Amino acid sequence: MVDLTRLSARLAGRARRSLNEPGGARAAVAAVLREAPAGPELLLLKRAENPRDPWSGNVAFPGGRQDPPEIFGCLSVH
Repeated sequence: MVDLTRLSARLAGRARRSLNEPGGARAAVAAVLREAPAGPELLLLKRAENPRDPWSGNVAFPGGRQDPPEIFGCLSVH
């Protein structure tokens, strides 16, 4: 079973990385975990169905690509 306290400590000890490539899109996701009676739970979303979207209907982390004028740090909150 996953121990969220231990996982949190391990993640806090890692250096944050940024993948900035010239001309690349900026994006962010959130890994939302919580303790539940049956054990840890991870929040995932089902993407909306759209025939023009190749990832339509897929399961995904909350977040997404930055669309101006959004503030980059708020991408995983929208």
